[in-house]
Amino acid sequence: MRRLKVEDTQVYYRGIDPTPIRDFIMTGYNTVTRIGNAVCLPGDVVFGAGGGVLFIPSHLVEEVVGGASKTQVKDLFGFEMITQNKFTTAQIDKNTWTKDMLDLLMKFIETDDRAAEYRGLDRSHEYDLAINGDPNDTQSAL
Repeated sequence: MRRLKVEDTQVYYRGIDPTPIRDFIMTGYNTVTRIGNAVCLPGDVVFGAGGGVLFIPSHLVEEVVGGASKTQVKDLFGFEMITQNKFTTAQIDKNTWTKDMLDLLMKFIETDDRAAEYRGLDRSHEYDLAINGDPNDTQSAL
């Protein structure tokens, strides 16, 4: 994991002395907050990364984090398959993969150390789409 230094940033955490903000008046707790042009609701997760800040509504956090993990391992596998000339970029970039592609992905996850942290992810939804088709998948391989 890459760590970046952020210059001139003040971080507040439990146990800090709040003397520098002595003239601050808190107008609400657990209320809607505007951060720039974005609105953050109580319970939302604010995720800051090198490319910006994401606001994730509390009811979508599990779906977003799980989806991101699935995408990450799918990308690791996809780049490996493209490098080995086993699949084309058009095949890898399809929204719905074939059952054979998913089988190879699962083998990659089970055997490759880079994919070790993704071994517990449930792929039953992806297999269902591969076997039965996805009526919402309008993307086609070129």
